[in-house]
Amino acid sequence: MKLFSSFKRRLAMYLSRLQLNSHSRLMWQKVVNRPYKLHQLVMNAFPDGVTRADANVLHRLEIDAGNAILLVQSEIKPNWDYMSHDLVPPASPFDPLPNPAIREIKDLALEEGRILQFRLNANPTIKKIRHDDNGKRLNSNRVPLKSEEKQLKWIKDKGKAHGFSIRY
Repeated sequence: MKLFSSFKRRLAMYLSRLQLNSHSRLMWQKVVNRPYKLHQLVMNAFPDGVTRADANVLHRLEIDAGNAILLVQSEIKPNWDYMSHDLVPPASPFDPLPNPAIREIKDLALEEGRILQFRLNANPTIKKIRHDDNGKRLNSNRVPLKSEEKQLKWIKDKGKAHGFSIRY
């Protein structure tokens, strides 16, 4: 998937890489297989009261050959010190980076027309408006979009609203 931006913005961001303890049963049961717990784990690295939107946090869990790597992008520097060795072991002597590793990217320039390539893991949903028998509006439900056609329309609509387009 390729993204074409229609804006120019200079910003600083932090990229974190956490090699999770793939030998820990706790890590697999409590974190990897539970997306909400993974979200909590990520957000605990930021000060109390800071929301995902405030810090512009994105995260992705990469699992390859039994190894789990958590990648986190944010505009606020995270503090991973709270994490135990049960979840994040010390770095391997063969890895030049610490675990967790944080890199600050300064003055990242996103210019109009710049092509970015990335993997996207999204949960496309829409609000389904409901009414009772008398026509009174009830709370809306979020409904997943299951067909590829509807999912592609969803991401294209998001692009129009937020200044990017998709080519695939």
